[in-house]
Amino acid sequence: MFATSTKTATFTITPYIVATPQSGQAGTMVTLAGNGFGSLKSVTIYFNNQQVATTLTSTTGDLPSTQFKVPDLNLPAGSYDIKVVDSVSNLG
Repeated sequence: MFATSTKTATFTITPYIVATPQSGQAGTMVTLAGNGFGSLKSVTIYFNNQQVATTLTSTTGDLPSTQFKVPDLNLPAGSYDIKVVDSVSNLG
């Protein structure tokens, strides 16, 4: 007779996004894709805290290829955040 054992592990899946291109000026079309979000969740995409797009994740939590135009916010040249937040507050 063989003994069996069960072990439990706790882990966290961190959402991940990729933006293409990674630089440009106002009006540039940016394509996002990613994974690690909730299954079939509405996601909101923000550029410099301004909402620029929404979409729905797949059954596996993938962010489908989604485009948005960099808004003209009269900002100086520099680095600005792109955030993707799903309806259960997973942040990518």
